[in-house]
Amino acid sequence: MAEAAAIVLISDGHENKEYATNNIENYSMAEIAITLSEIANKEVLYLNPNPEDYKVALTSVGVPGEYIGMFVGFAEAIKQGEFETGNSDLEKLLGRKPVSLSDFLKEVYSK
Repeated sequence: MAEAAAIVLISDGHENKEYATNNIENYSMAEIAITLSEIANKEVLYLNPNPEDYKVALTSVGVPGEYIGMFVGFAEAIKQGEFETGNSDLEKLLGRKPVSLSDFLKEVYSK
């Protein structure tokens, strides 16, 4: 997404335009944990607490109260698929397909 933003900033013809810079492929947190497990060659667990337990966990690590509701709301929206979309300008802006989740995680965590 940063690369797409840079392209927009340094090239002409983007005035007054809006772009969706998300990837078209959507991944669950469980899928990310599986991919990380494969990369690390050890199990990476994904815990999916219910909203009340999540609030308690956030409170216990000192997250300010005004953010807890927002974080819980985002987590529920993600769980319900509210951020999933088949629309994206990312490939058009980059001039290529975005890096896959697996390739990105390998690049970041295989060092």
